[in-house]
Amino acid sequence: MARVDFLRQAGWYLSAGAAATLVQGLLFIVLRTPCDASCSNVLATGLSTVANTEFHRRVTFAGAPDRKLRRHVQTLVSAVFYILHGSAALAILDAVTGTYSLLTEALVVVAASAFAGAARFIVLRQWVFPSQN
Repeated sequence: MARVDFLRQAGWYLSAGAAATLVQGLLFIVLRTPCDASCSNVLATGLSTVANTEFHRRVTFAGAPDRKLRRHVQTLVSAVFYILHGSAALAILDAVTGTYSLLTEALVVVAASAFAGAARFIVLRQWVFPSQN
């Protein structure tokens, strides 16, 4: 039963993560016109992280005990981590290339976010929404 639960959760997590990462990239591109890369990263990442965590609460980890304070702390920590991670990736891009396109910026932010997703799954599964088994 635990293996089936893990596979179901992993499947939903990957699907939701792909969708949230796509939304994050699109938001980054849309926000990049009125904002600089840092501002776009903060807004796109913050919004997509909050929405993604809510999806996981309702679908991926449905039925798990919902510890509201823990969920809010995890959402804040995740958002800050992803924002800093994306900001570092953008700084490295700037240092390495200096000149790049909007699409390249968006891809760097999205890749940084996707890379950190596996660690977030473990944190969500073990600490934020632990199963009752």
